[in-house]
Amino acid sequence: MLDSDVTLTDATIEALQQELFKAKRPLIVVGQTAADGFGSSPFDIGELAKHFVVFAEPLSNSSSETIHFDEAVRRLTTHPEQQDGECDDASRYAPDYIIYIGDTLVSKATRRWLRQTQAPSCLVTADPQNACDPLMSLRHIVTCSNADLKLLMPALCDIYTHSDRYADNEAAWRNEENRKKYWNDWRSLLGKWADHAEKYEPVYSQMAAVRCLEQQIESSSVRINTHYANSTAVRLGCIYAKHYVWCNRGVNGIEGSLSTAAGFAVSNKDLNVCIIGDLSFFYDQNALWNSCVGGNLRILLLNNSCGGIFKQLPNLHKSPVADTFVGASHTTTAQGICAQNNVEYISAHNAEEMQHGISELLTRKGNRPVLLEVFTDAAIDAETLCRYFRGCSCLNCTK
Repeated sequence: MLDSDVTLTDATIEALQQELFKAKRPLIVVGQTAADGFGSSPFDIGELAKHFVVFAEPLSNSSSETIHFDEAVRRLTTHPEQQDGECDDASRYAPDYIIYIGDTLVSKATRRWLRQTQAPSCLVTADPQNACDPLMSLRHIVTCSNADLKLLMPALCDIYTHSDRYADNEAAWRNEENRKKYWNDWRSLLGKWADHAEKYEPVYSQMAAVRCLEQQIESSSVRINTHYANSTAVRLGCIYAKHYVWCNRGVNGIEGSLSTAAGFAVSNKDLNVCIIGDLSFFYDQNALWNSCVGGNLRILLLNNSCGGIFKQLPNLHKSPVADTFVGASHTTTAQGICAQNNVEYISAHNAEEMQHGISELLTRKGNRPVLLEVFTDAAIDAETLCRYFRGCSCLNCTK
C-alpha cells in the first residue's frame, strides 16, 4: 500500500515508480482539475506523453494538446476487430495499471471501458479522506497536494530523463519492451484520430459552431476564459478546445452553467465566453438578472429546439414521446430574454451568419453582455456528430 497519510515524499514517489516498473501497459489518466491545479501555470504533459500513454481532457489544465482518446475508445469498444485497418486483438490497448489524477472524465465511453478492464489503479489526490474510486479498481492512494503535482509528473519520467540512475536497476527495465509497444500502439491510434479531427469538415450544425469558435479563440490575442455547459456543449469542446475549459462537471447537471459563468465574469475582467445548449440556457436564464454583469460576458447559445443529446441514444426515436417528454422539444428563442435583460442579441441561421456572428461575439466592444443564438436542426446535429465518430471506418455513433 502506498503512503496515504502524508504529503508527497521521496518514498511515495519511489513506491509509485516501482508500481510503474511492474506494469507492461501503464496508463496515466488526468481528470478535471482546478485552473491552478498544477500551480501558477498549466503543466505540459508533452514530456510525460513521450513515454507513457496519457488520457487528458481540456478540463485537466495539463496540456495545450487535444488528445482524442474518447474517439479511439469508442471505436475500440464498438469494433474491436478493426484497429488500424486490420484484424487485431483490441485487448492490447487495455492497460494493466492506471495512475488516475484529478476528478471525473467527461468521456462516458472511457470511464465505462476502463472499469471493464479491471486494471488496478492508483488514485493521486489532495484529499484522501474523501477520495472516491472512479474506476472501481482502486489499489493505491497517493496523497499529493495540487502544488506538488508539478513535482510528481516529472518524477514519473525520471527513468527516461535520468536513465543513468537506473542503469543497474533490472526491475526498472524488465518490462520496457512491452511498455514501448503499448505506447506505440496508442500513439498510432491517437494520431489517426487527431488527423481525422483536423480534417473533418462538419456541415452547418452545433459541431461546426464550436469548431469555428475554437478556431477563432486560438487565433485571438485576447485572453479568453471559456465556460462550457453540460452536456453536449462540453463534449464538443473536448473535441476542439486546446486550452483550459471551465465546466460544472458532476455538480448540478445542466443547471447553473450560465449563473456560474455570469458570476465568474463579474469577478474576472477578462473576456468570458459561455457555450451553452438551449435547455440549459432557458433553465438558467435568471442568471442574466445580475445587473453587475458587463460587456466581458459573451454567450454562444446552441439552439436546436430540444435536448439534442437524446438524439444519440439507441432506439429512443421509436418512442412516440421521445421529442416531447424526453427531448423537451420547444420553439423558444432568447431574443426576448436578451431584450428584457439588456443583453445585445445576434442570431445565425446558416454558416455565413454563424461565422460572422462568432467574430462579432469575440470582438464587439461595449458595456453589455453579448449573446449569439445559433439555430440548428437537431437531426443534422446528431448525424454530423455520428459521421465524425464513424471516423476512419465504421464507428457506431450511439455508444
